[in-house]
Amino acid sequence: MSARDPRNGPDPRILGFSLGLGLAGCGAAAPPPPVGPLPAPPTAAPAPVPAPPDAREVPDPGGGPPRLTDEETAALRERCALLEAQSFAGVHDARVALEERYYADPRAEPDDAAALELAMKAVARAPDGLPAADHAACVPIYQKRFARLLWELEPAEDAARDAVKACQQAAASAHASSRPEDEEGAPLGAPFCRSARPVPAGLAALPFASTAADWDAPGWRCLGFRVRATQPFQLAYTSDAHGFACVARFEPRHGGPTVELRLGGELDRGGLMLDKQVVRRRIELLVP
Repeated sequence: MSARDPRNGPDPRILGFSLGLGLAGCGAAAPPPPVGPLPAPPTAAPAPVPAPPDAREVPDPGGGPPRLTDEETAALRERCALLEAQSFAGVHDARVALEERYYADPRAEPDDAAALELAMKAVARAPDGLPAADHAACVPIYQKRFARLLWELEPAEDAARDAVKACQQAAASAHASSRPEDEEGAPLGAPFCRSARPVPAGLAALPFASTAADWDAPGWRCLGFRVRATQPFQLAYTSDAHGFACVARFEPRHGGPTVELRLGGELDRGGLMLDKQVVRRRIELLVP
């Protein structure tokens, strides 16, 4: 969210002239009166200088296992329905295994193959009532589906989404209770808590176990917000006179550009309109 420049004061370059002309019979025109110094323009409070962007959006690189075709999706619905409950259980077990491995060492090489093998065990046995031919046709479709689901799994993203949603609610609550105006150093009538430094300061520090001191900044104190669990993401809060944004960033498991999640709100005709959807984009950091 970019800060807007509220400068709409008078232009100090305005030129003022006073010219008098007089006639005395046929005499020459009277000389103009001397022009004194122009009055100083009214003093205006300095406008906030927007911070330069620290990232730019880049295309999503794509990749990963192929997605199901329309025909394969239809086959799951028409021929494999009896396997669905078992498939959900398999995905759950595989997801837990991936998350445990990730949180044990977020920088370790992803091992989706082991998780896929675990998921496939759930559909290896045909349930009662499913013909053998249908089961044989369904298993490779589930393998393809599981491979894509597990490749897309981002434990850091799940945690980051929860964080930006909680941050958004804290900012909306502070706005509704007029707490920002009471914040130390805040201008009278400030609609939102001031911007707060990101925690941690850089992505290289992830995963990050913060302490109370990391959240001891005016903006975070105004929000009454902090993350107590180890963070696989960086969280920042920015605001101006018009709106605010909670921003989380993390490095994806399979590499590629940094992922950024953004959720905020903006004043509209005096009311606060909150974003309903998290904006997700891939970014290239411009500032280390």
